[in-house]
Amino acid sequence: MSRIRKAVVLSGGTGRMEDLIGDECKTLVSVVGRKVLDYVLDGLFKSGISDVAIVTQHRSVEKHAINEWAEKLHLDIVYQKGKGIEGAITSASELLRPNEVFLLAYGDIIIPPEAYGLLLTTYVEVASTMHCLIAPTTTPQSYGVVVIEGSKIIDFTEKPKDETYSTLAIAGAFILYSNIVDEIASKGLISTLKFLAGNGDLTGTVWNGLWVDVDLPWDILTALRLILGSIKTTKISSKAEISSTAIIEGPVIIEDHAVIDHKAVIKGPAYIGKNAFVGVGSFIREHTALEEGSTVGYTSEVKRSSLQPRSTVSSLSYIADSIIGERASLSVGVKTLNVLPPHVKVERIVEELARGRKLKKLGAIIGKDARVGSGTILLPGATVKPSAWIQPLSTVHGVDYSLV
Repeated sequence: MSRIRKAVVLSGGTGRMEDLIGDECKTLVSVVGRKVLDYVLDGLFKSGISDVAIVTQHRSVEKHAINEWAEKLHLDIVYQKGKGIEGAITSASELLRPNEVFLLAYGDIIIPPEAYGLLLTTYVEVASTMHCLIAPTTTPQSYGVVVIEGSKIIDFTEKPKDETYSTLAIAGAFILYSNIVDEIASKGLISTLKFLAGNGDLTGTVWNGLWVDVDLPWDILTALRLILGSIKTTKISSKAEISSTAIIEGPVIIEDHAVIDHKAVIKGPAYIGKNAFVGVGSFIREHTALEEGSTVGYTSEVKRSSLQPRSTVSSLSYIADSIIGERASLSVGVKTLNVLPPHVKVERIVEELARGRKLKKLGAIIGKDARVGSGTILLPGATVKPSAWIQPLSTVHGVDYSLV
């Protein structure tokens, strides 16, 4: 294992999550009982990193990191001064010694600890200015992608229009020398990557396991599918309250003080968080996560969806392929439609086979603290902005997320 012990984690803005989280930091979105930032910090800790500088613009990030990680990691919280990734990286430069080698991690990436371990161990086998983690993707036009020969990255481009260029994406974790930070500040990260690739000073290692870049609201649904899909056994807390008439079909995780009421059905893989509530006769289906304190009312159905902390889906509702923001509330009888028209292209959403048909699915994105009135119909891709109020019996049309 490498002797690298320092990491810089970029935990900055909202990204393209504004419709879900408003002005909050996207790294604090919850996925299967953990903040996205926690996946990063846990991976670094388990890979032997001891010193972590978190660059952010949000005091909520500082509060969360200190509360959850100060006993395990030596933390420095750095408030970002410049703009973009370049500003974030250079904001931490004062904490780096000349010629120091450190790990740079994006705070919105979900990968297991083994991925960071692989990056660290393979780094010692190559001699380069920058070493990157690389991951295969089915949507290369959404990422910076590379062409690689052995461990050498020979070309790099950002969001290629030609999908055949490469299917290997820069995965959001790097090992680099502190001396290159000035070059990143002056040239920009993308230009620096191109320059290093051209000079043979950029190398990479391919990670073929779990990898999700959580930048769009529906990236949360991708994370749920992959994380919950890897669960093999059912785990029910002894502190949960499960009715004798409820049906639990695993694999399912049910956390402390969750309540599963009479005749409710949980069909995994699914996650029921701390203090979550599932009402009488409700049906929680595959790849759904009810985060801490969320509620599903009487005889509602929820599938392939994320209920963020303290959100509510009231009785007689149907929610599919949707993300319900923190403290958002859907009143009685709200329905989502989730099959996108064939001609609509949505970034990072690919067709899936459903009973012999190829379909693209996306339900609703409900922003934090929003309220949706009773009987409302949410069409595919519909967005309700944070703190908005939708009148009862409304129809909310889908937002145009089409790629040009």
